[in-house]
Amino acid sequence: MLRHVFNIGEELNNIESWIYLRVTFSMLVIKVLFQN
Repeated sequence: MLRHVFNIGEELNNIESWIYLRVTFSMLVIKVLFQN
């Protein structure tokens, strides 16, 4: 799973990859918070 994420980061630009990771992480956190 981590290798897949790193591969996506290599394909995208550094800024775009960080935005993608942060948005995905934020969505996961929001889903967990709203489940409770």
